[in-house]
Amino acid sequence: MKHISHFLAKALLIGLCLALLPLAAQAKQFLMFDGTLYSGKPNLATQGLLPMTVIYQSSYWKRGQNIKQLPPREQVLALGKTIPAKGDYLTVDVEHWKLDNVSDIEIVQNIERYKAIVKWTREAFPGKKIGIFGRLPIWDNYRCNTEHTSARYLQWQAANKKLKPLAEVVDIIMPELYATSPDMEAWRRIAVEQIEAAKAYNRPVIVYLWFEYWDLDKKGLDGKDLSPEFWRFQLETIYKYADGIIVWGGYGKNKPLPWRNDFVWWKVTKDFMQEKGLGKK
Repeated sequence: MKHISHFLAKALLIGLCLALLPLAAQAKQFLMFDGTLYSGKPNLATQGLLPMTVIYQSSYWKRGQNIKQLPPREQVLALGKTIPAKGDYLTVDVEHWKLDNVSDIEIVQNIERYKAIVKWTREAFPGKKIGIFGRLPIWDNYRCNTEHTSARYLQWQAANKKLKPLAEVVDIIMPELYATSPDMEAWRRIAVEQIEAAKAYNRPVIVYLWFEYWDLDKKGLDGKDLSPEFWRFQLETIYKYADGIIVWGGYGKNKPLPWRNDFVWWKVTKDFMQEKGLGKK
């Protein structure tokens, strides 16, 4: 009987493992979005890159209006009739209200302004899942890249905690993780810290990436593309730690750039999505 029981137990274990194999083979639940601004762009959703509607600051305020104050509610509601909103997701791109390095009173006031913008945008675009570009958590390439016991790191964490009331009114956290130098490992450390801070808000984390450098420190990188290796490294890193990627770019000095099917970043992205089971076959 002992031998029979052992045989049955082993058979059951093998059967269970075989049953789980299809589940293990399934692609990770991960979303890829197109936030690019190219002119003449084909429908990238056919390749697996879902549309992301972005409402920019210039749409919320009319010329001459005071951007330090909220725009009229009716003006925001009217955007639902003038801006095509494809897909299920929407980004609020309002970046000028400070949420750090100002008084607590001003932080609370600006949180309330952001909450109002999100509320009115939701009314204008009912049913959309909404996030705010780059405001949660506090974007900081320096404080987040220090020892966790340091005063600077703890200060950054405390600043992020103050934004919890704002995180509670959005559906998604949308940090931006643009590269400011060719140092891939430095970028990875910063990206992981920012994503972990974003996860603390208990919302899905979908990261904005740009295939060009953000020449923040004036290193002569303005307008230069990331290497194919660096771009793939970014895609892989975000895939490991977050829930999705929004690809941004395609805007020149004053207007959208023309689309080309031979963009290196696009080939790398398609290959990545295909290998992860995220793109179209």
